[in-house]
Amino acid sequence: MIKRKLYICLLTFQFLIGIDILYAQVQNDSIETDTTMILADITNPLDFYNTKWITVGSQYDYFNSTFGLEISNGYDERPLIHFEDFSEDFVFKIQGNTDFNRDYSYGINVGWKYPRYLSLIAIGFSDYDYSLSNFRFQELNISAETYLKNTDFVVKLELAYHDLNSKKNFGAELGLSNVFIYRRLYAGLSSGYYFDYFTYSGFIKSFVYKNTIGIALKYDRIDKYDFLQLGLSYTFTR
Repeated sequence: MIKRKLYICLLTFQFLIGIDILYAQVQNDSIETDTTMILADITNPLDFYNTKWITVGSQYDYFNSTFGLEISNGYDERPLIHFEDFSEDFVFKIQGNTDFNRDYSYGINVGWKYPRYLSLIAIGFSDYDYSLSNFRFQELNISAETYLKNTDFVVKLELAYHDLNSKKNFGAELGLSNVFIYRRLYAGLSSGYYFDYFTYSGFIKSFVYKNTIGIALKYDRIDKYDFLQLGLSYTFTR
């Protein structure tokens, strides 16, 4: 009888010890395999990259003497920020210009990075009322970008609706851009046709100090109207 009780106690003790060993093993394996668990005093590998950005900038339109501001989460700067440093899937840009008198313009662009087979798909809206130049313009567009196979060039196709001085048109634009100096300089050209007129555009965008201070030069021509913007921006992590 005594031996039987001793045997039961030994089995119970062994069972409890086994549970404790198994629990410790599960805890140990979880720490080793679950990369979301960060131990005390150990740096999170995700902190090595600056993945969230905000850009605040100013711009001046030379031909129309308007000043402007813009804010984005790296919409225009993303080609110059390495993909490991830029994790935003949703990108946006809001901007506006005025001469502090009667002329003004504003616009918004929103996009989604890397949908299937594309590097970006975006929609945009802009509204211009430049009475001194007799320029009244509204645009609604949708665009898609993708890399040309085996190159670093990006081709862009844009479909848009224009209302230019009460003349309504649909049309399309085709553009090509490329990063010419890694993390420093990229540029692009585009042209469009809207039945009654053509559009032309060219831009240069560059970081002049690390991934923070940037400058941009952009030229647009819509029918007979010209726009030349010089911009200065500051991009910082958030």
